[in-house]
Amino acid sequence: MEKREYKCTAATKEALLDAILHLSKEKEYEKITIREICSYAKISIGSFYHHFHSKEDLAVEAYYQVDRLIDEDFKELCKQKNPEEKLHIILKSYIEYVAKEIGILVNTYYKLIMEETSISAFEPERLYYRTLFEILQECSRKGFINNKLDPTETTQYCLRFLRGLIFDWSIHGGAYDLLERFESDYKYLLNGLK
Repeated sequence: MEKREYKCTAATKEALLDAILHLSKEKEYEKITIREICSYAKISIGSFYHHFHSKEDLAVEAYYQVDRLIDEDFKELCKQKNPEEKLHIILKSYIEYVAKEIGILVNTYYKLIMEETSISAFEPERLYYRTLFEILQECSRKGFINNKLDPTETTQYCLRFLRGLIFDWSIHGGAYDLLERFESDYKYLLNGLK
């Protein structure tokens, strides 16, 4: 029997990610089948399993796409801003990503974190984390936040702020405007850092 080879293409993974994000806006995650995901993405089930072990792996990967926020547009926008504005932009971009792209699929991500603590979109080697760390260092050097604060601890503090905000929104079933809540709560975060 001839061995089947699958091309590990970025386009296939992207189609699967788009499919889970799209379908999760139409129906509950638990009711979405792998067959539906593959049908929407126009790929075979075998190809799905070549890229992901499970629907949950796909959901986690969709959440991990936050690193794509740190693109050329983001870098260009930040060139024109002071450090405090950069901090607002990077934190808000994460909230916008969750509110507009991930949606209530975030519930699945949090369930998986609770079951398997080794997964996190906020690992120090990830691009989003490193960029936030650099922005906070710049804020500290230029006097926008307290320069006695440890940059690693400050980064962790900001990430806890994001997690808490998103988790609260999640347990309320997305019942309020996440972006509005971010803007009001961000003022308190900034005051704490100063």
